[in-house]
Amino acid sequence: MFCIDFHTVKSCLRSIFKMKIAASSGLLRIFLTSILTLVCNAQHMSRNSMFSLGTTRHISEIFIGRCYDYPNKYNIPGYEEKDCKQLWTYFSSAFQYKDPCEFSEKDYQMFIEAASIKTPENQTLFWSGSYVISHEYAETSRRYFTLEDILIGYVVNNLTWCGQKKAPGIDYDTCPQTCGKDADSAFWGKASSSFAAAASGEVTLVLNGSNPNRPAYDKNSYFGRFELPALNKSKVHNINILLIHGLDTTYSETCTTGSVLKLQSDIKRNGLNYTCTDDPKAIVHLLCVEDPNARECQLINRLMGIAHSSF
Repeated sequence: MFCIDFHTVKSCLRSIFKMKIAASSGLLRIFLTSILTLVCNAQHMSRNSMFSLGTTRHISEIFIGRCYDYPNKYNIPGYEEKDCKQLWTYFSSAFQYKDPCEFSEKDYQMFIEAASIKTPENQTLFWSGSYVISHEYAETSRRYFTLEDILIGYVVNNLTWCGQKKAPGIDYDTCPQTCGKDADSAFWGKASSSFAAAASGEVTLVLNGSNPNRPAYDKNSYFGRFELPALNKSKVHNINILLIHGLDTTYSETCTTGSVLKLQSDIKRNGLNYTCTDDPKAIVHLLCVEDPNARECQLINRLMGIAHSSF
């Protein structure tokens, strides 16, 4: 029987996307696209089966270890050390010894309130369909903070969990996928709302404008459902949309086409302002590090060569 480890699939997807968005060779792009399709199909089959793999093994040790390590990895002004064992108690009580389908976002309220930290002004970054490049751009909080960079998201990122009524209260074998939504998605919805509500100043949103199979903005995405509605217009003065495109790829959407126009309308409806930039230079430079021979990167190199020769 062929089994798929969802954590492995997710890691592979991120690695493949990173290679794919930077690939310049047509043959390499075709190869990577084929691999990506196979992995996505495997992920689709896994997600739509009645059960997925169970709770991540040693989840409590991973959670508490990450919590202790957090202030060493992230430099957040005014960060106050947390009681990591108590945070695990708050978090696990949301699902432990409960039917895996009996949960709500409110169950995580105590943990989220206890683990919340203040994100520095102008440094909140949201992403949708652009995980890898968004986190490279955020640069592990040196430039921006994503949800996965704050304590609430960091301690459980890439983990899976679900409860059961019998001891030990956590199901390490199978987590049902027939609840309408699973326990970790209920958590991420609540966490996303909390993260957005704490934002201030200008916030940044990184979207992928090169995926022909997915709109750059999806109203049912975490940003559309939880983060945009939670932004406080008295604290947030602008949403800076950065629309990225893969190197040597055809643009599916730009700042003036497609779903981005719907996004701009939704932002206005929420009483907020926005700016939008196609392919900001800082992100293009990051992509060019991965693939300096891409057409866009060669053009940049030629322009830089002309500029240097003028001195």
